[in-house]
Amino acid sequence: MRLARRSDLALAVIAVVYLAFGVLHLTRTPMFEKPDEEWHAAYVYFLLEQRRLPPLVIDPEQNPALQIAGHPPLFYAASALLLQVTGHTQVSPALQRNPFWGYPALGTTPDNKNRFLHAAGELGDPNYRPLYLLRGLSLLLGVGAVFAAYGIGLALTQQMTLALMSAALVAVLPQYSFIASSVSNDALVATLSGLGLLALVHASAQEGSWRHWVWFGLLASLAALTKTSALLLPIFGASVAVVLGVRRQSWRTGAIGVASSLGLWLALCGWWYARNFLQFGDPLGVGVHMAAYGRSIASEGWRILDQWQRTSVTFWAAFGWSNVQFPGWVYAILRALEVLALTGLLGYLLRQRRRLLNGTMWAVVLGYTGLTFAAYLWWTTTVTGTLGRLLFPVLAPLAVLIVRGLSRWSYKVLAAAWSFVAVMALLAPAYIMPAYRPPASLPPAVRADKRDMAPVSFETLAHLVDAQVSPQRVAPGEVAAVKLCWEPLSETERNYVLFVQILDETNRKIGERNTYPGLGRYPTSQWQPGQPFCDVVEVPTEATASAPAVYSVVAGLYDPETGHNLAMTGANGDALGLLTVDQIKLVGPGASLPVSATKLDVNFADVIALVGYEIGPMDAADQIPVTLYWQARAPTQSDYTVFVHLVSADGQRIAQADSPPQEGRYPTRFWDPGETVPDRHLLQLPPALAAGDYSILVGLYLPETGERLSLTTTGETSFPLPALHLQP
Repeated sequence: MRLARRSDLALAVIAVVYLAFGVLHLTRTPMFEKPDEEWHAAYVYFLLEQRRLPPLVIDPEQNPALQIAGHPPLFYAASALLLQVTGHTQVSPALQRNPFWGYPALGTTPDNKNRFLHAAGELGDPNYRPLYLLRGLSLLLGVGAVFAAYGIGLALTQQMTLALMSAALVAVLPQYSFIASSVSNDALVATLSGLGLLALVHASAQEGSWRHWVWFGLLASLAALTKTSALLLPIFGASVAVVLGVRRQSWRTGAIGVASSLGLWLALCGWWYARNFLQFGDPLGVGVHMAAYGRSIASEGWRILDQWQRTSVTFWAAFGWSNVQFPGWVYAILRALEVLALTGLLGYLLRQRRRLLNGTMWAVVLGYTGLTFAAYLWWTTTVTGTLGRLLFPVLAPLAVLIVRGLSRWSYKVLAAAWSFVAVMALLAPAYIMPAYRPPASLPPAVRADKRDMAPVSFETLAHLVDAQVSPQRVAPGEVAAVKLCWEPLSETERNYVLFVQILDETNRKIGERNTYPGLGRYPTSQWQPGQPFCDVVEVPTEATASAPAVYSVVAGLYDPETGHNLAMTGANGDALGLLTVDQIKLVGPGASLPVSATKLDVNFADVIALVGYEIGPMDAADQIPVTLYWQARAPTQSDYTVFVHLVSADGQRIAQADSPPQEGRYPTRFWDPGETVPDRHLLQLPPALAAGDYSILVGLYLPETGERLSLTTTGETSFPLPALHLQP
């Protein structure tokens, strides 16, 4: 409020704040990890090297800028000129692509966020200096949107405080800082469109002011020469001039406005449309974008809630390729602020309608903002992708409308909303940097704690020293996090692929992830000996997988060029074929005791109970199937083995079938209290067995020690099933 008494100083402070946040984004996001930045840069280098515009074809050999080649050339020409003047004319550095970036990694999903592989020290690498220089140019060109918001806010509200708050909102908007500090034409078009609209506002309010019309025509034409979407501005300006000429009965006003709007546009931009039409039959240059991202089928309509949510997220704060975001509750608050701003604005307009109808400035701002929104809606139904940054040509008026709407409720609401956005801006680097930072090296004091398993050697590359799965119980369709701790032994130029699979007893995969280590942030070509680290990979499970059941979690590295796994050896030097690092349980409703089973309630040490059994007839191979139904009574960390012994009347053991439950597929440490587990065993009768009565003894023991679980009632270590009369 004190700064508002000196608007020039306040505006300067706001501009510095904008630049400060922009520099944070400029330096904290690796190169080409901003939307379309690689193709914007390719456009600049094509101009610099070829001295001509890229052709409007989708062919990387002819047109490395791909769909961006359809953008008008003002920003790219200015960028190429800057590199030429500063002597940065070397070839653009080539970054290796991350082949696993294509995973659906929206929002806060832990996954490959980086489109390219980045080495440490990229910011200080001289090879990347030209690209960071272009980021700085874009950031400087975007500061005009801050001044435009101030000017439009002052013109509409006549209140210095609201005008400064509008500028301040643009300055701290996280998405604008992020995009403005990229190699992109978005910041320049936001500046030119905002300042052009400001000139139009003044031209429409002051009859006979030809200077404002000329300024508008110049700025609007330059905006149209920056991005095709800004073509709406000179057309809209000419329409405003015609309407004003009719209302004021002044052909001079209409003629000056139309001549300034369309005349300067044709003079400055006409060659661009003519070139596109004559060479490619596409005057607007949008055909390459349609070819790359156009919808293959007709849109079913603009789903309001879904598209509003996507637009809102990507307007306020969606970093990287919209895959680095704040938690969902942040965007819920922002959408609530949008509703407050809209309802407050409507209330203000309705209350002031009589006074506002006598003026034109509000009509101009609302008209152009509405026209831009309509064009945006059409575009999102024409191409795939909903991006709020496409509304940045009207960022300045939008900021004014948001501020005016929120202030209608109270200045405290406005201050709280702006503070919330400012805090987002401050916290943005804390969300962006971890998305691209390699896993931290383990300090020496921690390394010993990571040797919970015998090290497994992957040729001469590294040791796997620890592996953990968390949680160890998930429902089908849920995700399990697999933590792997590595100790690099040597350097390599190859990038091996880490695979983590969840397998059933037949080795069928019910979950799988393939990725470069560190979720693409730490490929093996960057591993350094003596710098152990831990990596976490999240593996989704198959929604239709059988449950409850226990599955094996296996991991390894393979060469993507040959498809061969790296050879593994255990601590004793033995070769390993498949490395099972842990097990995981998929929880489900579980089995129930069938009506055919004989019910029991035999309690073994209050840990496991035998609740039923079935004994089948002897088959042709002299085998007797015995199905036991166990029920967990308490959690246990031990894996017990079940014994099933056939004994004669004098207590001699005739046959036995000892094995972990379900032949090892379902260890007892995974049983949940109350869960019923069917467990089938086959008793193989010896040849020439004498006819007679035999008993079946069942129980459980620890295989490491042979210690049995005792019955809570009798203290015995086995339970006899009813005697069988066998007639082999």
